[in-house]
Amino acid sequence: MIKKILIFVIVIPFLSLSFVFISIFFPSHIESPEEAENAKFGLPFRYIEQDLISSGAYDIIDIKGFPNYFGLQTDFLDHDIDYKFSRLNFILSFVTTYLIVLIIALLLKFIRNK
Repeated sequence: MIKKILIFVIVIPFLSLSFVFISIFFPSHIESPEEAENAKFGLPFRYIEQDLISSGAYDIIDIKGFPNYFGLQTDFLDHDIDYKFSRLNFILSFVTTYLIVLIIALLLKFIRNK
């Protein structure tokens, strides 16, 4: 019984939170310079917005061109990087991911018990 409580209270929320935090490093599909000015990152709901052009991605954009996938810029030594963080989208991402992992865990438990 304690093992089940530990899984639902600690392990599943930790997995969900880890996925939501790691998802900001997944590349985002950008099709135009206008989208590069408001590039959104994070899954399943985009909760971080960054202006890739003012954050020093000129060279990367010139090499790759549009449309392409671009990642979050973290070159903090040369340029001021401005992020916009949406708490509501972050919470929605966490809750959605938590529910998906919870459903998968319950389905696996149900299948294993059959």
